[in-house]
Amino acid sequence: MRTPEYLDMIREKLRLPSDYALQKPLQVSKTQVSNYRNGKEFFSDVIAVRVAALCDIRAERVLVESHLEKAKTPEERAVWESILEKISESFKRHLLGSWQGVERRSMTLQ
Repeated sequence: MRTPEYLDMIREKLRLPSDYALQKPLQVSKTQVSNYRNGKEFFSDVIAVRVAALCDIRAERVLVESHLEKAKTPEERAVWESILEKISESFKRHLLGSWQGVERRSMTLQ
């Protein structure tokens, strides 16, 4: 996800009426919110962690995605994409565990 999408997610979750209202939960200035929205600035690591908490998602993902946006060379971008892929795979394994596609619900409610 990109920075503006995270801003939209926070606005939706907190039911904020405008980007101006984002400055309080993000603890940033109105100018910073505008810069985030317009791609002139990207989340610092501190803000990325705050965004993750506000969105109720893993901080690692927001951190890596913000670094992906900031990447200036294809090599740098490739490193961050590799890290994001590893995080995603790790999360899938953790989430699904040893699930093999078979429901384990009790059949007693028939």
